[in-house]
Amino acid sequence: MASLIACCLACGSAHSGEKAGARFPIRVNQAGYLPHAPKWCAMRNPPRPTFLVQRGDTDIHWHTVYEGKWVDAPSGGGLKLGDFSCITEPGDYRILCGELKGNEKFRMPDWRPAIQSFHFPVREGVYDVAERLFVTYVTLQRCGSKKGWAGLCHMDPVPVKDATGATVRLIDAHGGYHQSCDLRNWHDGISLSMYTLLRYAELKKPVWDDGEIAENIRWGCDYFLRVIAPEGYVYDAQFAPIGWQPRDYYLAPATLGAQCNVAMLLARASRFFRPSDAAYADRLLAAARRVWDAIETNPFFEKAQPAPAPNLPAGAQPAERCYFQQWRTSVNGIAERAMAALELYQATGEKHFADKAKSLGAGMVAHLAREGENEGWYMADDGTRAFRDWSYCWRASGYNVPLELWRTFGDATWKDAALCVAERIARDVEKGTDWKTLKGSSSGAAANACYLLDCAELFGRDDFRVWAQRSFDWIFGMNPWNASYVEGVGQNQWQRPVFGQFFPSTPQIPGAVLHVPNGEYDMPPVVATLLASARLAQTTTSSKEGARKK
Repeated sequence: MASLIACCLACGSAHSGEKAGARFPIRVNQAGYLPHAPKWCAMRNPPRPTFLVQRGDTDIHWHTVYEGKWVDAPSGGGLKLGDFSCITEPGDYRILCGELKGNEKFRMPDWRPAIQSFHFPVREGVYDVAERLFVTYVTLQRCGSKKGWAGLCHMDPVPVKDATGATVRLIDAHGGYHQSCDLRNWHDGISLSMYTLLRYAELKKPVWDDGEIAENIRWGCDYFLRVIAPEGYVYDAQFAPIGWQPRDYYLAPATLGAQCNVAMLLARASRFFRPSDAAYADRLLAAARRVWDAIETNPFFEKAQPAPAPNLPAGAQPAERCYFQQWRTSVNGIAERAMAALELYQATGEKHFADKAKSLGAGMVAHLAREGENEGWYMADDGTRAFRDWSYCWRASGYNVPLELWRTFGDATWKDAALCVAERIARDVEKGTDWKTLKGSSSGAAANACYLLDCAELFGRDDFRVWAQRSFDWIFGMNPWNASYVEGVGQNQWQRPVFGQFFPSTPQIPGAVLHVPNGEYDMPPVVATLLASARLAQTTTSSKEGARKK
């Protein structure tokens, strides 16, 4: 991401915090840094070859504790990078680059900065408050709940319509979440969010959690139990009309990736809830099996899926435009099915799920070997050049497939593939080429951070922690706009837009994470950033303890 910043700081973008960002042009992670984490800053065309790190004290003075040299970013363009990872003492800091002048009052040299960064803390638990806000965001986005910001909304039975628009049946589909700056409840995004929240709950039990995290996961699972059709698939739903009235569901499956996400969620959640509620765990696992059977046998998934109904309104996401690589034997389908089979194996221990995960994983590795230089392009089986869509379904499976197969089975094939992916992501972060595909996406930056941290831990590659931290820093202000993507965290943020599908307007919610600059907030990047923050703390602590032993 060093050059990711390089290629973007030069262009800049206007936003609501532009004046504040211009006053503090040295980029840092505005939320702060863990004491033993990699730390860096960036500035375009600094006036001096060095920068100073200053620490504040109780007398409201700033003391220089480190002087470092700017180095050229790989992409050039006048961007300079400064490493100050040596700073581990807890405290409040700032980065300076300006003119040194005498201070007559104290009769000693004093830094009078022409240029500085925002102030930032260094301490253990520096992201704990942000994590708590992320979980609060999830709670506030509940649909049809007294704890949700909209209260008991969308409680009426909903129509299930066929391709002609006729209502075939009514179902109880209350619950779930308002995923974004709208009132909808996307099956792929919500299932991905709950699956990622599950990973966080398995990893960390924060002192402030009083059962809220498990309650949120159950709230999401309960919704998906309601929207599985008698045929075994999860109903498609474009959530039109967009408003407070009952939303339309369709007598057709949601996209293949959404089905796989739901199967993954329910299977993993069955393991999570089994110690406390075995009967509920059995319900979840039985539902996951039904969805899996539909995934593997329903002819609907043999080719790219069409929109569930003609003439969908603005704001809908017809499959042929947004999920155009979703079928069983596409690269997406192979990855998504492999991860679903793996989760079902973990939940059941049944060999046929393990065999399916391995065979699909082999196909995934073959696709990765053919993937083009620009991430997302790959050579299809017939030799043509195809594009893999960046849906929420890929975020839950995708590159994680070989990594999770290695974690489960330990075969060297999976290790080599997982390392190959990690090294390419690290190169992309360093060179900035990922800007071309991610376009500033917070979910992409958080997913990259989590993947690299997993590889750092599993394979003993401490260098991956550096690139993971840089991806994470991007979300909190280490970007061209000097703006945090997170509502309520950081000192400079965009104004949330109100447009198109985001009517009626929704409130500002602390902990919301913008998906892209000047875009909507969105639940998948919220929980992806939540998981990344916990993984950073865990791997940083492990690295510190390992250094002590040495």
